[in-house]
Amino acid sequence: MKKFWVFALLSCLVLCGAAVWLGALNQDEGWYLYAAKMVGEGKVLYRDFAYTQGPLMPILYSAFVWIWDSWGILGARVFTVLIGLAGIAFAVALARRTCGEEKNRRGFAALAVFMLLGCNLYHLYYLAIPKTYALASLFLAIGFFLLSLAEERRRFIVPAAAALAFAAGVRISLGAVPAVVGVSLLFRRRWADAALFALGGFRRSRLRFLFRFDLRLRTHFGTAHAKTGQTSHRSPGWSLRR
Repeated sequence: MKKFWVFALLSCLVLCGAAVWLGALNQDEGWYLYAAKMVGEGKVLYRDFAYTQGPLMPILYSAFVWIWDSWGILGARVFTVLIGLAGIAFAVALARRTCGEEKNRRGFAALAVFMLLGCNLYHLYYLAIPKTYALASLFLAIGFFLLSLAEERRRFIVPAAAALAFAAGVRISLGAVPAVVGVSLLFRRRWADAALFALGGFRRSRLRFLFRFDLRLRTHFGTAHAKTGQTSHRSPGWSLRR
């Protein structure tokens, strides 16, 4: 099993480098990074500029603006792919924990998940570009990992709910996930867990902020984000060589 892990880890490292250095430029990358920079300068999301996702990514990324100020898109991609790899690590830990007690089965499940995610160039490309995918996947994986712990220890329910809510705070489309988990707890008649989950998901993470998005901004700014011509065949590596 160890030789397979060595091969998988080396493959992941090479593919991450390819995704960061050779991956096609996407115009959204600069848009998200600029949003983080404006937050770092004291601008208020949704009030001072249009933004079409949850508020958490520009708020967190605003603390690391110095990376792309110094290293440009390449620096932002390296930072983002590290976040994505952390999410993969939690997904691997989740697979290892939930596949049974047999040691070989747990090791195979962990390796299979790592190879499906960490040796998938398409997946790694989207984890490398500084958009919402890497950070949202990290919070999502943390949330489900903590939920697996909560099966035995109820105290993990609240942080699990907060992590899933944070995922929705990064990417609005993930708002359905906490709702589905909460409903599943109710169907399983885990009333106390469902109450704790609601407390952790909505009170702790302040999801109310997500619904402050003023739709009048769409009218004021026209189209908040142009979706045409987002992908360029040039890579950050090509731009750097120029």
